Amino acid sequence: MNQGDRQPVMMLGDYVTILRRRKLQLIIPFLLILAASVTLAFTLPPVYRSEATILIERQEIPEELITTTVTGLVQEQIESLKQQILTSDNLWDIAEEFNLYAEDRSVENRQDIVSSMKKDILVAMVDVEAADPKNTSKTSIVTVAFTVSFGASRPEVSQAVTERLSQLFMERNREARRTQTTEVTAFLGEEARRLSEEIATYERDLAVFKQQNVNRLPELNSMNMKLYEQTEFGLQRVEDEIQAMQSQQMSLQSQLAITEPYKQIVTEDGTVLLSDSQKLSVLTSQYLQATSKYSSDHPDVIRLRREIESMEGTSGTGTATDILAKLTIARDALLEARQTYSESHPDVQRFGSEVATLEQALRNKSYERSTGAQEAAVRPDNPAYVSIKIQLDTLQANLRASQNEQQQLTLKLADYESRIAQTPVIESEYQALARGYDNARAKFEEIKGKQLQAQLAEQLEFGSKGQQFTLVEPAYLPSSPESPNRIGLALLGVVFAFSGGIGSVSLAEYMDRTIHGSKSLVAIFHAPPLAVIPVIDNGGRLLVKGKQRRLPAAASVIAAMFALGLTSAHVHVWPSLGA
Repeated sequence: MNQGDRQPVMMLGDYVTILRRRKLQLIIPFLLILAASVTLAFTLPPVYRSEATILIERQEIPEELITTTVTGLVQEQIESLKQQILTSDNLWDIAEEFNLYAEDRSVENRQDIVSSMKKDILVAMVDVEAADPKNTSKTSIVTVAFTVSFGASRPEVSQAVTERLSQLFMERNREARRTQTTEVTAFLGEEARRLSEEIATYERDLAVFKQQNVNRLPELNSMNMKLYEQTEFGLQRVEDEIQAMQSQQMSLQSQLAITEPYKQIVTEDGTVLLSDSQKLSVLTSQYLQATSKYSSDHPDVIRLRREIESMEGTSGTGTATDILAKLTIARDALLEARQTYSESHPDVQRFGSEVATLEQALRNKSYERSTGAQEAAVRPDNPAYVSIKIQLDTLQANLRASQNEQQQLTLKLADYESRIAQTPVIESEYQALARGYDNARAKFEEIKGKQLQAQLAEQLEFGSKGQQFTLVEPAYLPSSPESPNRIGLALLGVVFAFSGGIGSVSLAEYMDRTIHGSKSLVAIFHAPPLAVIPVIDNGGRLLVKGKQRRLPAAASVIAAMFALGLTSAHVHVWPSLGA
């Protein structure tokens, strides 16, 4: 008969009957699991946990006055400190200092010891809901403190390690804040020094640039334009003056040329006496006329030549005598050539040209001699001549001064024009240097302000006026273990024991292939039985029945042992149950 074909309708009495029939399968696993749970609950080593509370005090001086250079939220700072403190080296040093895990501590399982310590150390934030100072209508979660705790098998060890951890948090926080403020101050100081050198470089470049372009700087452009206009006006004025003086000079020279420098000397009989220069000019003219008519040995020519030589000696120079000698020779040669050749003959033309040249030289010499004699003699005494001469000399001196001024103004005008033309290029280079200087100066002022703030923040931290950690509740000596929760474990063992017993009964009932009661027959055959025969025990049936009972019992024992191992493996869960 297939067990799966039975579909009995189970009532409460049927379950009671099953429990009564399977009481051994219920009681044995229940007792075994309960005993194991109670034994485990009261044999597990105790875990004591000491806790210290560290208050996060805000800086004493308002942040509006001095802003700290320590960045980051409080939670980030605490987490950063936690990572710095809970390193393998630090935890191993603490384990050796307080002789933690003495039985298992060795170099080989160092990482396991460190991992166990990290699990035993708890850092929890203490958060409160507070109003936002910038917007009072909003609230935010603010961390005002945090707790540090450590679990150990002995209360004094738990307290000592917790004290050590809390000291590390406060010391590391103080060192970290001071180090950070010092680094910020040093960085800003180095940046200020670099910018100062950059500003000095810009100042040197600007000074050299201004020195090289002293008259072409952009700020002098308006002045250069004004000077250019003034110079241009002055040059036009001088040119007009020069033109007027040149016209006046020509007029004075004309007047001077027709004015006799000396007064005429008239004798009592009315004869006008000639000066030596005048006499020399007259003799020269007569000599030239005579030589054109007579030969060189003619008495008149000889007489005039002697008089000229006499006058030449009086004037103190002998160049005219030489010219007369040459002229006499040239005239004699010209006469001989004309007697021999015609006028078209080359010798006649040559001697004729030489005679004309010497005659002209003699005239010029006579004029120079007469002029020099006049100048070498006493000063001119004709008032008209002297007046015109003084006016002419003054005018010429003024003309030379005006011409010099014209040259200077022309050079200045060209210089101003060059300055104005080069100003745009100079301005571009100057603006680039000035812009770099201004930017460096602005950055320097900004960095100096930040450096001052950083120095105040550094003094704030070293003076213990900034944000700091304060131990408001030192690590206490725990009076009772935190875990295991023995009562909780025992109650949990009761639950496991009852569950194991019910499971054992269910397993035994499922594995039983026999039919119990008339309800099973009705469910199979869909008809009531004609009669019900009571159970008659015999040896064979008792043997089978014993086997059927031992199998669920063994299964119950195995289940109890599994439950016991599971409870031991999760022993660290019980503290949460006790909480």
